[in-house]
Amino acid sequence: LDLDDVVDCFRGWVQKVQLLSMDNAKMK
Repeated sequence: LDLDDVVDCFRGWVQKVQLLSMDNAKMK
C-alpha cells in the first residue's frame, strides 16, 4: 500500500466524519 493512498483514505474518512458531525449539530 502506498502512503499517499493511506493519506487520501484518511482525509476522505475525516471529511465524512466532519460532515456527519455538522449534520448532527444542525439537527440538535
